[in-house]
Amino acid sequence: MKSRHLIICAVVCLVVSLTPGPGAEELGLKVKEMNLCRRITEKGMEGAAESFPEDTGTVCLWAELYNVQGEMQVLHSWYYGDRKKASFKVGVNQARNISQSCREIEPAELGLWTVKVFDLKKGLLGEKPFMIKGIPDKPERRKKNRKYAIVDLGVKARAKSGLKIASIKVGRKIKRGKLAGETASIPSTWKKVFCWVDLPGVEKKSSVKFVWYYFRKKMAETVVNIKPPSSQVWAFKTMRPQYVGEWCVEVLDENDTFIREVCFTVKH
Repeated sequence: MKSRHLIICAVVCLVVSLTPGPGAEELGLKVKEMNLCRRITEKGMEGAAESFPEDTGTVCLWAELYNVQGEMQVLHSWYYGDRKKASFKVGVNQARNISQSCREIEPAELGLWTVKVFDLKKGLLGEKPFMIKGIPDKPERRKKNRKYAIVDLGVKARAKSGLKIASIKVGRKIKRGKLAGETASIPSTWKKVFCWVDLPGVEKKSSVKFVWYYFRKKMAETVVNIKPPSSQVWAFKTMRPQYVGEWCVEVLDENDTFIREVCFTVKH
């Protein structure tokens, strides 16, 4: 009996020795926390946020790691939409497990950005998205109140136009003069977005202007001629994957008088 007991103990000990210890799979380098801010000083982060205005100048990533083994390096890669704009190798060690990098942002680089942290050997450790939002120019600033919007575009804002829009829509394409794929929620994979309007009662040649706004910043405008008896006209805006967020299209008459607007959201 005693020898049998010893054999059983030996087998149990062998099984235990072959079993991974607690947390053995968790010993690899990992990201504990990622934050974005305007700058990093000796005191820490300043201006932490998840969206920044176009005049922010610089955005910085502050990433805390754990399971750092001795002296190591990680890679910070900055993406504008799906396009890589910069990469930085950043050193970390057990004494200081913080990695940080900063990227200058051009005013024209509006929309979705993503910063990714990579282990140089094992790949992606974590990522953090953020938005760069446009600031409207002073003569184009929108003033809101509870009941309606007053738009000061440096034109005859909100004055009554002789033209009236019976229908205004946004969608994916124009097919035989009609809008197809109408929606107010647009995926960022679309290459173009169309704005279609119906202006019944137009008796002579005229024109309308489509003005496209992204986060209240004017991005484009297109003048389209109206040729009676047709009353339906449209314009399109070429999109980019990073143009995620709030859009509006305003329609003005040939005197730059506001007629109507439609808004939509681009989603990642």
